[in-house]
Amino acid sequence: SILDGLKDSYDYGNKYFSKYPYQDIRVVEVPDYMSEGGARHFPTTFIWKESAGFVTRYEEDDIDIVYGIAAHENTHHYWAGIVTPAYAEGAFMLTETMCQYVMERLTEKKFGKKVGRDYRKREMVSYLRRRKKDTEGEKSLLESSPRQSYLGYKKSTVVMYALQDYIGEDSVGKALGRIVEKYGYRLDTFSLASDLIDEFYKVTPDSLKYLVDDLFLNITLHENKINGASYRKAKDGQYIVDLEVETIKYYADSVGNQIEAPLNDYIYVALMDEDEEAYYYQKHLFTESNSTVQINTDKIPVKAGIDPYLVLIDREMDNNICEVKKTDDLFVSFLSELPFKSKLLNSLAN
Repeated sequence: SILDGLKDSYDYGNKYFSKYPYQDIRVVEVPDYMSEGGARHFPTTFIWKESAGFVTRYEEDDIDIVYGIAAHENTHHYWAGIVTPAYAEGAFMLTETMCQYVMERLTEKKFGKKVGRDYRKREMVSYLRRRKKDTEGEKSLLESSPRQSYLGYKKSTVVMYALQDYIGEDSVGKALGRIVEKYGYRLDTFSLASDLIDEFYKVTPDSLKYLVDDLFLNITLHENKINGASYRKAKDGQYIVDLEVETIKYYADSVGNQIEAPLNDYIYVALMDEDEEAYYYQKHLFTESNSTVQINTDKIPVKAGIDPYLVLIDREMDNNICEVKKTDDLFVSFLSELPFKSKLLNSLAN
């Protein structure tokens, strides 16, 4: 796992950032008495606490955190090594945020989409839990403090995945490569988080620039919920599926006060099989908090969802997917609740 993480992050860095600048990569195991963090980066080398890597155990189908940490630490050769951020708010974006991004990308590529989704959901749960206990007051990633490690690590994993999902991994890589080219190996000037965001704007279509603001400049929370889904057969043999969804976006301040934000957002809608694997998975534009989405399909869906794989940070994660019912079944269910249900249902049956 360690060697795989080093090799894959080496290849990823060479592809998107710049050529690896050294002839060696070393990993040094140190005893557990290292008090801060599980690993620490130096040029050509990173030290790794034994219990945080070398003797870590994980179950089958779980996240291979050893692989991920190896990739994360090696990526510091670029982000904190080649590119040194200014000592300012948001410095985490040019160090830990970038390393978390590579860690997440490589973990999903190596172990599959399900493991990637599970990993991101775990990070999102941790972020949402820890923001409630932030005595300093939560800040956006642009303004975040180095003391707010849950933003640089947990939130960053989710945010960077969303960015590359919406604008493309190669576009993100192009923006990051320009930062390395402009600020790499320099001591006369240092990169700010705002420089990185400016590069993101350059590779983002105008219709999605709101997303860059939501991810990095604001504290943005979503409440995406599906209230029901039904299908009926069309004359051409296809099926018409209706989804009743709620899509609400909030902006929060540093003490947790929330206001509902205007909505003009692209959000995933899905039709799924019994294993919750989507065979229809497309972004739809939402401008109202309550909407009906209609989809034509040649396959009867078992389940349906709104942002089912949690690309966006969602306050309530367990109401994004529901079963799809046949319209006739819904009608009979409605009739069964009426006072005259027995006589009417008997007549329908006859």
